[in-house]
Amino acid sequence: MDLNVFSPEFIADPYPTYDELRAAGRPVKNGMFGFWMVATHPQVSAILKDPAHFSSAAMGNIGRVGEAFAAESMAAADPPDHARLRNTVQRAFTPKAVNDLHSFTESLAKELLADIEQGRPFDLLTTMADTLPLRVISKMMGVAGGDEDAFREYANALVLGNGITATPEEADAAVAATWALRDYFTGVVAERRNAPGEDLVSGLVKANSDGTLTDSELVATCIFFLFAGIETTTNLIVNAALALTEFPEQHARLEAETETLMPTAVEEFLRFCGPPQANLRTAVEDVDISGSQVSKGDPILLLLGCANRDESVFQRADQLILGRDPNPHVGFSFGPHYCLGASLARLEVNVALRHLLERAPGFRRANPEEPMAYRGGFFIRSVEKLDLVY
Repeated sequence: MDLNVFSPEFIADPYPTYDELRAAGRPVKNGMFGFWMVATHPQVSAILKDPAHFSSAAMGNIGRVGEAFAAESMAAADPPDHARLRNTVQRAFTPKAVNDLHSFTESLAKELLADIEQGRPFDLLTTMADTLPLRVISKMMGVAGGDEDAFREYANALVLGNGITATPEEADAAVAATWALRDYFTGVVAERRNAPGEDLVSGLVKANSDGTLTDSELVATCIFFLFAGIETTTNLIVNAALALTEFPEQHARLEAETETLMPTAVEEFLRFCGPPQANLRTAVEDVDISGSQVSKGDPILLLLGCANRDESVFQRADQLILGRDPNPHVGFSFGPHYCLGASLARLEVNVALRHLLERAPGFRRANPEEPMAYRGGFFIRSVEKLDLVY
């Protein structure tokens, strides 16, 4: 199949193609890019939890940014390096560290929505969604302050420039952003080593007192947390709000049962419209996957967004059902690479949507006749803006 997963048409609506890929029942070779596309939930889940046969190193080779950053991050690590990195980070990224941000996140969400007015359209992205996760992760890392605007620009540059179809200018901007972040966090790590605080970077430095991680790996981990903490959560807030405008009955139910329904609702948003669309793996050896002969070294695209619409696992998979339970989605990946920041993302999305529902009851799209404009990246599904009114 010659499928351009980076085309605007596919990014705007990948779901009919996802249906075709799942119906094949086995991985399909993409003739345009050369990777295998794995579409079903069982196959995606099996590969995600099998690092012995499917390497994550390909995640460090997406575009030119891998040269400067991704190759040293947990996302691109295989055993035993992955366990070494993850175990150190887990000692710093504690439940207490997340819980301590609850009141700050509540106050921030309320503050960001304070100026919206009934009958006046507002862009949810610029009003709240691209600021709340940025300020929360910045506070957690102890880097809050005047650098947040630069962090946002760097994150946007990484999304646009870290892909096969990035223009030379976009790729240059992404590489420049990566090196700027490396320089910044190299300084922060050195500062925390001399004068530790209560923040995540200090926790990472303390957890690494035995020198398990190199300084370069510590810096890459900081960049990874900053980027993941901004992009995934920002876009999940927006995607969730958009989904509610498309399913008014579910929207009304969530408004009526906010406190009790929100936990399962967040899981359903992760399944139905989660931003992460794919992970990359590489076959470590020749392998047969449901009848497809995958050769050693072949790149494999695990279609998370496609697996999350698998009717063999999720009844009425194309419907938003906020009370869906169980909900074994792969919105936070699966297996050893399950997202370390999942608890923080859940907290932020829960708080953001609760305040949005309270502050803008019955919100709807301000211009429903206009098609949604999606950003150019495939790996993170996101819109350019979401104008709402109530």
